[in-house]
Amino acid sequence: RQPWPTFDEFDPTPYSAPLRRSAAIQWAGRARNEHGSVHQFSALSHAFAEARVPGHFLGVLARLLTDEVRHAELCTKMAITCDPEGAQREPDIFRWPVPRAPWLTAPGASANNGAEQAILRWAADAVLCACCIGETLSRPMLAAVATVASDPVVAAVAEQILRDENLHATFGWETLAWLMPR
Repeated sequence: RQPWPTFDEFDPTPYSAPLRRSAAIQWAGRARNEHGSVHQFSALSHAFAEARVPGHFLGVLARLLTDEVRHAELCTKMAITCDPEGAQREPDIFRWPVPRAPWLTAPGASANNGAEQAILRWAADAVLCACCIGETLSRPMLAAVATVASDPVVAAVAEQILRDENLHATFGWETLAWLMPR
């Protein structure tokens, strides 16, 4: 992983205060979404553990979870860097609701009830939504931000997240291919 961008190298002078406020709101929104991904991948990890999937899936999910935490931190720091007074002036942009997954709660498992199949069906939906669609779609958006960014700190944040999103999307497609026959 790359070292964190040096946020104090961000030069706010070329950007008006309203533009920086708008950018901060967008970065805070992205941080909120990344925080939601932590919630989603946590649920998927729990379900996979209950279904007793091979351990390498859990290992990759552990990496994805730490990536998503880092993404939320990077985006939050970028929001504060764009508008340092924003958290005091508009605290709601940093008050995030409890994350909700875009799917139903996973069915529970026990050693005797055969719920593993139900969990794997649920997991296929979750992986399709979170990784195959969500992580795949974020790649061109982040690539565009990195390409057109007029500040090297902004570009570095987008590039760091983009590198991880490629891994997350690949995990999704490969995991879905494993889940579908099951």
